Amino acid sequence: MPYVWTDPAIFLTHNSVTIYHIYKNDFAEEGMRENWFTTDICGGDCDDPCAFDVRDLSTYAADIPYEQIICEAIDKGELKKETPLKELEA
Repeated sequence: MPYVWTDPAIFLTHNSVTIYHIYKNDFAEEGMRENWFTTDICGGDCDDPCAFDVRDLSTYAADIPYEQIICEAIDKGELKKETPLKELEA
């Protein structure tokens, strides 16, 4: 069965860093992940090296909107264009 590439939806762009939604099992039909995003337009599901769980960011707080959390993480240099979060933890 042939598959067709579809660009992921953009969640936000801040300071030249674009954050994309990721999809369950890499299929848009299965829906967007609620807490997971990626900095890589070609990124896959949660196991992609550029994917991150917003709750793992240092700027996370349960009462703050995800847009604000991610923008603050970008401002702190925690998220960069196509930079795996795992590299920052090393």
